[in-house]
Amino acid sequence: MALLILLVNTISVFSQKDSLNHYLNEVNITANDSAYRVKYNWTKYFVKEVYVYSVLASDMLNEIEDTLVLIESKKAKKKYIKKAYKSLKKEFGYEVSQLTITRGHFLMKILHKETGRTAYEILEQYRGKLKAKTWEAVLKLNKTTLKKYYSPEIEDVILDQVLKEIEEGKIIPTPRPSKTERGRKAARKRKKEKRKKRRKEKRTKRREKN
Repeated sequence: MALLILLVNTISVFSQKDSLNHYLNEVNITANDSAYRVKYNWTKYFVKEVYVYSVLASDMLNEIEDTLVLIESKKAKKKYIKKAYKSLKKEFGYEVSQLTITRGHFLMKILHKETGRTAYEILEQYRGKLKAKTWEAVLKLNKTTLKKYYSPEIEDVILDQVLKEIEEGKIIPTPRPSKTERGRKAARKRKKEKRKKRRKEKRTKRREKN
């Protein structure tokens, strides 16, 4: 929620647009690479940079939402949101301002995958329809949108492949240690859930063999 407000306030002034030519100048591509391989490498290049950042943001947002559901008092909710906002700003503020359009694109795609909501939907929920529409109009001037959906079976086939390879340990994303206690807590929770998932998968495989 607060992170998305930070995102919205900075995405429209991303410092540069990434181009395929810019990418090709930084990554070696051989002449016999297919168009798919170029797109795959392009996606991997940027997702590796924002992956840890994106899932940490998603985990923190989910943790905030889970806590808000348990708070009944409006006054207490406002107090909690204010505290959460400060920790999100401390965790992500500067880095968000340095994102390029391409990195912001992948960040919002992963955010939708992890939270089930677009940046537009989250902004609309917490800041109102007018605020969401206003920022959507601003971003459209930069040929982007807050309504980024993760669609692994349509336009995000390659992104889905890269994310699966990261989860399988075949691709190592750029490390990004948490800066706040809230961030570290969210990161620990994700690691714990991943361990539980792996144990469950192992048990399932053993049963299938037997």
